[in-house]
Amino acid sequence: MGLIYDLTPAEFVTALITEVGIIPPSSVPVIIRETKDRQESNAVAAKATTTNTVDHNTIDKAARDGTLTTPI
Repeated sequence: MGLIYDLTPAEFVTALITEVGIIPPSSVPVIIRETKDRQESNAVAAKATTTNTVDHNTIDKAARDGTLTTPI
C-alpha cells in the first residue's frame, strides 16, 4: 500500500479492498505488521536453507565406501 501517496482524508475511508480481503481501516497496522513478520520469517528460512544444505552425493559415496561415520 502506498499510504504516503494517498490524499483521501481518513474520515472518508470506510474499508480497504486488498488481496487479503475487505478490511476496516483500523486493521491496516495489523496487516502491515503481519506482512513484515512474514517477510522476515521467509528471509530467515531462506538463509537457514542455504546454510544447512547437504551434499547428498558425498553422503552416498561415503556410505558406499564405508567411510560414513556420522549417522544420518
